[in-house]
Amino acid sequence: MDDHRLPKIVMYSELSSGYRERGAPRKRYKDSLKRTLSACDIDVQGWSDLATDRSAWRCRIQEATTKFEEERITAANTSG
Repeated sequence: MDDHRLPKIVMYSELSSGYRERGAPRKRYKDSLKRTLSACDIDVQGWSDLATDRSAWRCRIQEATTKFEEERITAANTSG
């Protein structure tokens, strides 16, 4: 295939220029969700089972976020 053809340019453009983004990989939604669930003391492995029961899920989320906010406020008051 000739070098000026679009498929070849697209396929080999990263290799020919030698350019690659630096830094850590971008965060996925799944990673952010796991971090948030862990911060709220919700089981990361079993959250999807709990979420199938909407009323139980809403109750658990309300309790977890209330507890998280209270801990955050307490930590802010003690440190500053």
